[in-house]
Parts: sequence; C-alpha cells; structure tokens
Amino acid sequence: DQLITFDDANAGTPPGERYRNRGIVFNTTGDVQITDGRTTDFVPVTPSKVLGSPSASPAVPGQVEFTFVVPGTSRPGVTDSVSFYVINAASAPATYTAYDIAGNVLASGQKAAGLRTQDLVTIRQPRIARVVVTLGSSTNPSAIDNLGFTRVYEALPDLAAVEGSTATTARLGTSVDLTYSFRNDGLIAAAGAWTDRVYVSRTSALDAAAVVVGDIASGVPSPLAVGSTVSRTVALALPERPDIPTGAVYLLVSADADHILPEMDDRNNVVAIPITLTVTRPELVTGASQEQAPLRSRTLVFTQSLDAAIGLGPLTLTGPGGRVVPITGTSGSGTTWTVSFAAQVEPGSYVLSGGAEIKNTLGIPIAGGFTDTFTLLADTTAPRVVSVPPLGWVTTDI
Repeated sequence: DQLITFDDANAGTPPGERYRNRGIVFNTTGDVQITDGRTTDFVPVTPSKVLGSPSASPAVPGQVEFTFVVPGTSRPGVTDSVSFYVINAASAPATYTAYDIAGNVLASGQKAAGLRTQDLVTIRQPRIARVVVTLGSSTNPSAIDNLGFTRVYEALPDLAAVEGSTATTARLGTSVDLTYSFRNDGLIAAAGAWTDRVYVSRTSALDAAAVVVGDIASGVPSPLAVGSTVSRTVALALPERPDIPTGAVYLLVSADADHILPEMDDRNNVVAIPITLTVTRPELVTGASQEQAPLRSRTLVFTQSLDAAIGLGPLTLTGPGGRVVPITGTSGSGTTWTVSFAAQVEPGSYVLSGGAEIKNTLGIPIAGGFTDTFTLLADTTAPRVVSVPPLGWVTTDI
C-alpha cells in the first residue's frame, strides 16, 4: 500500500518524522541519512537516493529503526508485510529483525555484503510493529532503498468471548447464576470501564430480535493485559415480561456492549449459552374454555352482578396453603372489575372471594358474596377458568 523511495527528500537529511502521515517513523544512528553519495558503492533501485551513511568509513555503526503508527498520529500501528532492498557495499553485510508490539521477535536475517548489489528483503508476519536494520559496523556499510509495506492498522485491545454456563432451565420471575469469561486477544491492554449486556434470543447470534434482560458492570482489573482471561459469576434476574421469548433459547453475553473500548474486532465479543425458559400461566380448571391473558399481567378481570348501592365490597385472594396474596389494586364499575395482585405468585389453587361482609344502606348484613376459584400452572398455553358463586354462575376472565 505504501512505497518510500526517499527521492522526495533532500539529500543530507534524516527521514525522522517525514513519513508519519504515511504510517511510519524512522530513528537512525551512525550518520545514517537520505543520501545520493557513494555512487561507486550504492546503486539505487530508483534514482537517485538511498537511506545510508554518505561516509565509506563512518565513525559510528549505522542503524535504521522504523516503527509503524496510525497514519498522521502517534498511536501505535502494525502491518502484516514489509519489504525493502539492501543496497550492498563492498564488505559490511546488513542484518534485520522484525518485532511485534510486545517486543517479541517475528523474523530476522542477514544479507551478505556484495559490491553494488540489490538484495530484496520481504517479511510477511501478522502484526509487525517495528523493524531494526543494522547497516554494518566496518568500512563500506550498506544502505536500504524502496521500503514498502501494507496497510497500517491500529494496535488495540480485543475482548474475545471464551465460554459461559448457567442453569439448564429457569422460570421468568426468578434468578439464575450466570458464569462467563473473556480474554484480551488484542495487541495492547484493555484499559477503562465498560458494560457487559445480557440478552435472551432464539438464536445464538446477536441481532435486533434479541431482548435485553440485564447489564453488568465490567468489574475487571484495569488494564486487562494482553492474553489475560477474566471470569465472572453473577446472579442474573430474569424479569417476567411478555417480550422475553421462552422455550429453548440462548442467553447472549456481549462484552463491552456499548463499544466504549476501541477494539481490533468487536464481532467476537458475544458468548451464547443455551437455556430453557418457562413462564407461569393460569388455567381454568372447570367450565367453559376461553382464551386468557398470561399470568405475567398479574391481573384478574371478572364480571359480577352487584347491588349498585353496595359495590364490590372487601376482596380476599388466598393462595396455596391458605397463604393470603396481597391485592395491590382494584378498579372498575358496574359489573366489570379488575383486580391486581402481587407479582410473586406460585403455581397452585387460588380463591378470590368478596362481599362476605357487605351490609346494605341500613347497616344490615347481607348474606352471600361470591367466590372465584382458579389454578395457576406453569407453561399452560390454553388456560381455562370457572367460578362457582353461591348466588349463581359468574364469568371470570384472566
């Protein structure tokens, strides 16, 4: 993608920062500079300049170090391929070593001395961060020319999902222990704070149909070193909402879901964990069958013939074992009423009763009242209900 011939610069100047906007910065020692001298030693690949010492007997051994940066910035960069020509002089060979951003050697070699020759060096390794070329320490040191490299990309962290686990089944409205881990597969440490997000999805891929069920603060050591893995175990609350899919689904954990950290690849941040989710729904135990709203609405809508002067009267909702379920609200008028009750309800038989203590306008107790009985079962897809009141049949809708 880039080719530097050094012919665009004045002879006698070191390259230094000249090519930063193209993604490379030079550091030279031993009087190494852009030169068109020593024509009896150097034959440039492209006229007329090379990078080397103009002196045939430099006082200090010459060395060229070039480091890759994000073009036009000081941010570390890497490339996957570098090539250059060693312009050989009479006696001093050139050696080269390529490093990754952590300082590990990726490749090394030597080009033997040869009068007025041009030897091509090609280094193809992923994520080359810098290259050091020693041009020789005796008389007639070598030079380099026509330096080429492929696209420079930024050295970044990379949060990659490793694995996750949870219960095989769970019911909406409860909590499960969720364990997951991820690793920094990037080139530099992952520094800062981010948020991991949990979704419920019918597929193992994160898409627009996935439903958010919780956020988890990163809570990891900062910075997370390259190659380090972090594991987390949290109690994940599964809200009971009609938009959350049930049955055989996946919990998807997305690391850094808000993309706070710039990463080399944010497509590998999701771990998919299979789980079966259930939901408690009501069922009408006897009588006529009809479609009902799911239990997650936590309301009962029923019709009852009431004396307009008396109204609904006090209500009581009794659950399994005689446990009284708190009624959180009532609304309605005439013959149609809605009763809301507490969210934490276990499957079993429930009795809604009212009117037992009703008195007329003269303060005289009225016998009777009404009682509705229904059963709440898990995973009932076609609920049915009936009420059997002392004063006649009552139609009850849930």
